[in-house]
Amino acid sequence: MKPIADIRLYRCERYDALTPPATLPIADKPLSAAVKRIVMKLREGRFSLGEFDHLYCIFTAAPLPSEFFLSDRTDREHKWYRHCFIRVGEELYGRLGSPAARGETLGLIGTALVTLFATEHFDAAAIASCLTEALEQGEAMRMKFKESRTETRIATIYLRYLDTCLFSPLLQVRDAQGSVLLEKDLPAMPTLDALGSLSLSSHKVTIRPRKNAFTAHMPPIVVEY
Repeated sequence: MKPIADIRLYRCERYDALTPPATLPIADKPLSAAVKRIVMKLREGRFSLGEFDHLYCIFTAAPLPSEFFLSDRTDREHKWYRHCFIRVGEELYGRLGSPAARGETLGLIGTALVTLFATEHFDAAAIASCLTEALEQGEAMRMKFKESRTETRIATIYLRYLDTCLFSPLLQVRDAQGSVLLEKDLPAMPTLDALGSLSLSSHKVTIRPRKNAFTAHMPPIVVEY
């Protein structure tokens, strides 16, 4: 099973089991950033949604089969995501996307994850711990992203996620005893294309970009210490 990759937030006025939902995205950058941090922390722990890795949370005031309802609608081209419908009251539905609704919205996402996806391998307490860490630490929360080791050095890239919806990577180098030799903020970036392979020598870290059409002329990041 794949670890979780993404959660996206939408709203819709009605629910119909026979037709795809007519959704509108919930546009609130700080809320989206908080949800991204939750996903990052869950992914770090290898939390899985099962046979898909993207969850589209759809908030509605319309009647549902249950308060938290995971649709089984899928097709061959979209096996990677499912719709999770979350029933809310009319008053909260009207406030979705506003700063005043963030706390309730995040709380409902957490309850949906626990209700629908808690397992003996990743139980309700483990899910709650990830949510707490992500929400309390905010932009300072770190997720271990990549690591390279030699006999005497360990280089690690940690990801942080800003309220502006940019990644803020941190490079750390430690010796074999765990003492920190270097901690350096890397440039903020909208995607992780610049963070492909990670190599380490006794005095230098080289981070090469992913190989795709967007990085053909992107130079590596080289940090000496």
